[in-house]
Amino acid sequence: MTVSGARLPSGWSVTRFGREAIVNTGLVDPEMKPWSDMPLVAPNHVEGHTGRLLPQDSAAEQSAESGKCLVRKGQVIYSKIRPSLNKVTIAEEDCLCSADMYAISSRGRLDHRFLVYSMLGKPFHSYVTQVSDRVKMPKVNRQELAGAPLLLPPIEEQVAIADFLDRETAKIDALIDKQRALIRGLNERRAAVLNQVLRRSSGVTGVPLREVAKIQTGLTLGGANQVDDGREFPYLRVANVQVGRVEIEDVATVVVTSEVARTSMLRRGDVLMTEGGDRAALGRGSIWHAPIDPCLHQNHVFAVRARLDRLVPEFLVYVLEGEGARRYFESTRRQTTNLSSTNSRLVRAFRFTLPTLSEQRQLVRDLDKGMALIANANETLERSINLAQERRSALIAAAVTGQLDIGGAA
Repeated sequence: MTVSGARLPSGWSVTRFGREAIVNTGLVDPEMKPWSDMPLVAPNHVEGHTGRLLPQDSAAEQSAESGKCLVRKGQVIYSKIRPSLNKVTIAEEDCLCSADMYAISSRGRLDHRFLVYSMLGKPFHSYVTQVSDRVKMPKVNRQELAGAPLLLPPIEEQVAIADFLDRETAKIDALIDKQRALIRGLNERRAAVLNQVLRRSSGVTGVPLREVAKIQTGLTLGGANQVDDGREFPYLRVANVQVGRVEIEDVATVVVTSEVARTSMLRRGDVLMTEGGDRAALGRGSIWHAPIDPCLHQNHVFAVRARLDRLVPEFLVYVLEGEGARRYFESTRRQTTNLSSTNSRLVRAFRFTLPTLSEQRQLVRDLDKGMALIANANETLERSINLAQERRSALIAAAVTGQLDIGGAA
């Protein structure tokens, strides 16, 4: 028997997930002891594609209310939501898992660590991604999970493969962690350079943004704004506006009249800001270079249109990244469970030091030069991390499909 053109090693067999593993059933009340004191694992507590479990709080600390599944130490936890993110891990202690996850146990012929590596491998990941892509919110149900293909070596060989992968992936993960630490250091260096340059600027202090820019609040979707006999326009959502860049690979469209479109039309040089996001991104801006024209923006994205006789848009982007803006948006933000937000009134009220136009342009040139060096170093590290991650995935796939002789590889 072969898999992807390669012959299976002796003693290996082809099977299905449902024959070898079972999804735990039965719920406990997370508001009652001892379960309320147990860690509660949700999809955001598992790192995608690596099997690494991230820190989590107890069920009580997460204010859990509805029934949760009990997971015993050493069992497998798998996120059934958006399977393409490939979130699977081993429970490090007795814990609970959210309704978005499956708690999984072996029927007897599977080592749990080997199962995690198999689920991280390409054959399993490709299968669950394909079967879950039929709905708006991708999800793999129990029947689909049971049909997933698995290769089953003898149990002692499963343990040997898991031991090998534990050692080798730990080495790769340590390298990636070091590279990420270097990136954090570069980002700290970027912040230091930015604030040092901004502090040396002179000009009028305490100028409110509303005096030197117009804040356009964008299109509210639904209701009277959307019509059937209008024109189709692309528009930017919050997901399109990232810190320092605008993503245009996935741009939605909306049908509105030309009159409505004019009120939320973007112009080249607009500084885009999101109404909500994580704390680090809140209040930061990105320049719109008009790669799509015409293009509208949703009401959750602000377009800050500088008065060009007083304010250079690129200078404003740097100001919004500086320590003064960070303190302002941190102190004025509204916080919900997972989201920080601001509003157009607070954006208009933001005050900063406004140099002359010539000094703004010189500061932008100085910052562009310094930031380019840091950006190049960051890109080199990111490429190295991507290569290491590809190596990690390839190593796992080869080991769990029998294409790698782990004795020779070691």
